[in-house]
Amino acid sequence: MAEIAKMSGECLRAFKGKGRASTFEGLGYEVLHRILELVEQTSTPTLLALSQTNHHLHVLSLPHLYRRILIHLSPRRLSRSNELIRGLLADDTRRGHVREIVVRGGPEGQSRRLDGAEWGTVKFLSGLLLRLQTLDKFEWLTALVPPANMSAFLEERFPSCRLALGHWDGQHPRSFPLRPGQLVALTAVLSPAQLGSEDSWNQRVLTLQRVLGEARALRHLGVRLAGPREGKRRYALDLGGMKLPGLRTLELEGYRFTPSHAGQWASALDTPKLQALSLRACRGAPHLLSALTGRLPGLRSLTLADNACSLREKCTAAVVLASLLMDLSLCSLDIPGEYRAVLAHLRGGALRRLVVHTRERADGRARETLSVEELERVADWCPGLRELGVDLDRRRGWPRPFLSALAGLRLDKLTLFLELGLGSPPVLAVPEVDEEGVRELWGWVSRYRVLPELEVWVGEWGRPLPAGGGDAGGAGERWAAWEGYNRRRWGVMASAGREGAVVRDLESGAGEKGEKTGRRVRWWSPVERVGKSG
Repeated sequence: MAEIAKMSGECLRAFKGKGRASTFEGLGYEVLHRILELVEQTSTPTLLALSQTNHHLHVLSLPHLYRRILIHLSPRRLSRSNELIRGLLADDTRRGHVREIVVRGGPEGQSRRLDGAEWGTVKFLSGLLLRLQTLDKFEWLTALVPPANMSAFLEERFPSCRLALGHWDGQHPRSFPLRPGQLVALTAVLSPAQLGSEDSWNQRVLTLQRVLGEARALRHLGVRLAGPREGKRRYALDLGGMKLPGLRTLELEGYRFTPSHAGQWASALDTPKLQALSLRACRGAPHLLSALTGRLPGLRSLTLADNACSLREKCTAAVVLASLLMDLSLCSLDIPGEYRAVLAHLRGGALRRLVVHTRERADGRARETLSVEELERVADWCPGLRELGVDLDRRRGWPRPFLSALAGLRLDKLTLFLELGLGSPPVLAVPEVDEEGVRELWGWVSRYRVLPELEVWVGEWGRPLPAGGGDAGGAGERWAAWEGYNRRRWGVMASAGREGAVVRDLESGAGEKGEKTGRRVRWWSPVERVGKSG
């Protein structure tokens, strides 16, 4: 039976990278049940039995492994994507199981047209689309501009195909969107790099409004209006009379809410169906939260980040919704003590994940962190908490009382955010997050119970902040000072857990203000092996 498992594992490894699952657990109950039947029937393994088991596993796995395929356009993965497409073109059986195609990779930020190698892969993909008999969903989740005829081709070839767009900036209207009625996910990005004239900017916003007015099947919507607040550019959508009945996830950034705009959103949404809400660098966010208070019985995830407006008075009632939430993230609310005001109203019986994080300051001052008492209070308020992310102050060495309080929580994953200390006194950057430092951290947070996973993030690893985004977040000097670092994601990331070890370098270049490149460490190891790479 061990030999059967070994042969089956080799079959799975042959499919690694071609689908969503490369482990037995991801294959689904039907496949696992059939594997068990085959193993039970084979009490004395023979070469024929092993071959039959391997063949059955191969046949059962194909529909799951090839239903959703990933085409990655980053330089390092183009050859693998080409190999996958070539294999599907040559194999009618595998190709017949394809129902969803996801295109990722390419540049971050501003969109651009396909270069020679990328164009070759996309042209190769077009050949695959011609050979498919059916396609349920096509996801273009890259800033690369698709071919101008792609939308027309998909509409003609697969009229009922659902479409997801991960970076739409309105610069190339012939490419996407195709029929807005087919859109199920859309992330619209109007960034500083392509501001253009006021008329051009406003025209893109109006185009977005038109698309949303026709996208009745939309389930996920993200809108980023990031850039300097100048002239008479629109930083809000006119949703008067518009309906988004199927929306489940709403992510807004750089948005300006007035009471009337907030009312429009509340009217456009089928609020009982909304499951996730994210507001980043949004002016007037409390207006929306107040308009939605008491109308979100299905909300399970709430993110409030970079909001330079008081939450204390106008939206504490909305945050009481945390009693229904499973995921709550509070990041850089910018006014001292704001997140404490939110946590004071937290009664998260269903809460499974909580993140409380403040971005690193550029003026050398340490950021606020939770006290031991507040941490213990969170544990009392959220008995079902399984994932926690908090800032850690290491100016006087590892804070042992704080780490002991963390060790008392029954978590599956703990994430700690530390200062990188660029432009700051060295005291903010010690003790170092090296093998010895992570081993010491691991020992403290696992002193009562082995923590399955620990992640340590040093520096700012979030998505690049808007250039000159002071008006967006109310901290223009700090954002401008950190723009060069954030855009290149300086820092260290270390992780400790139970499953082996791997170390990777961070791809980074020298920034505008320094030569530090940083290193990313992905660290998985059981307690007795902490510090040993593999």
